[in-house]
Amino acid sequence: NACDLQFQRQQAEDMKALSTIDRYLASGSGPSTPALVPSSAGDLADEIESEISARQLRLVQQHLGDAVADATSRAQVLEQALAELHQDLDKRAAIILELAERQNALSGSPEIPSSAPRTLEEEALEAELQHQRELFELRSGQVQGLEERLAELLAKEAPRIRALRAWIAAHEPLCEGRSVSTVAAAGVQVQDEHLLADIECMRRDKIAQLSISEQRWRGERQRVEEACSAAQNDAAAAAARAATLCQRRGELLVGIDSVVREARSLATRAASTSEFLERDRRRAVEATVKRL
Repeated sequence: NACDLQFQRQQAEDMKALSTIDRYLASGSGPSTPALVPSSAGDLADEIESEISARQLRLVQQHLGDAVADATSRAQVLEQALAELHQDLDKRAAIILELAERQNALSGSPEIPSSAPRTLEEEALEAELQHQRELFELRSGQVQGLEERLAELLAKEAPRIRALRAWIAAHEPLCEGRSVSTVAAAGVQVQDEHLLADIECMRRDKIAQLSISEQRWRGERQRVEEACSAAQNDAAAAAARAATLCQRRGELLVGIDSVVREARSLATRAASTSEFLERDRRRAVEATVKRL
């Protein structure tokens, strides 16, 4: 990924700088190859220090750009997901409001007495209303979780970006001034032992920076893996809850369909029975009239 590529580029640059320093240290107190070091030991120390400072500045600038791009992309993804969930919440709220109005209209109808048993339509409306409310609560929890993640992202990345910008603003003039002073002090001679001590110190600093960079890279990779694992677990839990709700809804619909079919069958049987009773009543009346 991008974090690995950035670490590999930084490691290659640092190893190249270390190789240059090691070759100079192996050459002894004086320059043995004109192409490797300049003719003056002082110029070499200033140039190496200036080059290291410039590379550090470029590295921090690149790190700042990557951090801003990564934070922006992650924030955009979270904001897009929040917008989609808010749209779904608005849709669920409208459906719940419509179902509640229909339920109130059925409950308050003057044609249906308050003591009458609940009809199939009322039960179906109540089941669908309960299902929509559960979905609304599920989406609300997802929105809250995404909003918390977005707030954590902004709270974590904003101070780091400000710190990187402050570091660049403080070191960029120093790096430019060091380059100017290096050119101005081109004729100054430095003792070989001091030069070697400075270069050895820079070598130790470079090794320490390599170790710190590797630790940061490993920490970033671990954080990304943990975030991916948490997101997968959240998605799996949400999918499981949605599947459970859909299964319950399907069971309710199957039960409602069964009750409706039984009610229709009972209505047909009641109509047939009424016809038979009416026919028998007419025959009894006709027989009574004939006897009279």
